[in-house]
Amino acid sequence: MYPVLPKMVSSELEMNKDTTLKLALDTSWDSVCDSYRNGCLNDDDGGCVATYDVREGIVNAGTSSVDLVAGTTGTVAALALNEGGAISDFVVLNCGDSRTLVAGEPTDGNRNYIRFKTRDHQPSCPEEGKRLIANPNYSDPQCSMNKYWLTVGDYRYAVSRSLEGSLATSVGITSESDLFSVNLAEISSRVSDGIIIQASDGLFEVLDNEEVGRDAVEMRKRGLSATDCAQHLCDLAKKKGTSDNVTVIIVYLE
Repeated sequence: MYPVLPKMVSSELEMNKDTTLKLALDTSWDSVCDSYRNGCLNDDDGGCVATYDVREGIVNAGTSSVDLVAGTTGTVAALALNEGGAISDFVVLNCGDSRTLVAGEPTDGNRNYIRFKTRDHQPSCPEEGKRLIANPNYSDPQCSMNKYWLTVGDYRYAVSRSLEGSLATSVGITSESDLFSVNLAEISSRVSDGIIIQASDGLFEVLDNEEVGRDAVEMRKRGLSATDCAQHLCDLAKKKGTSDNVTVIIVYLE
């Protein structure tokens, strides 16, 4: 997906001067998802064979399982700047259980550090359950180790939305994303040391949103760089025994 998506968003904005950042991101995400699904190579039975196309950057599962294509969650933040260099628009796209948060130290009497958060797309979510059950090939969510999952071929899926191939989409897993326009100016008026935090589910498996937000703000106040802050959160998740991969992106707001 990276760096294809940023290039597609830029192209959308250049080709259509009247489009919005939100619409450009939405259109580009759909195009990336369509390109991914159409990149599958078919076997003699019409199933999707696991491949990796280096030139196109399409990553498929390196397994022998029939009909499986590796998927990915995505959480994307896009900023638009005005002529003076200030942020004029902030749009967040989310698909799956990676998250985007906006945090800061409260200055308005509210104790919460988290002022914006995306919603995880998981089988245990009531809203997702209603959508999944409408699919005739839907399988009931199972639970193990406090994590719900769906059966997709030979595999277990802990998400109900992600960028996927045809087998996963046939049972109701969709690449449809949530899109948000976030008022950073309003948030900044109520917090200090504002931070955008993006991370994969390996971080949130062992830390909740507020813990992540408070830790990030404290590290910024101590003078740590955004890079060091991200590394610290990754290390903390590993120390706490996360069972999943951890990726963290930190952006300090001025």
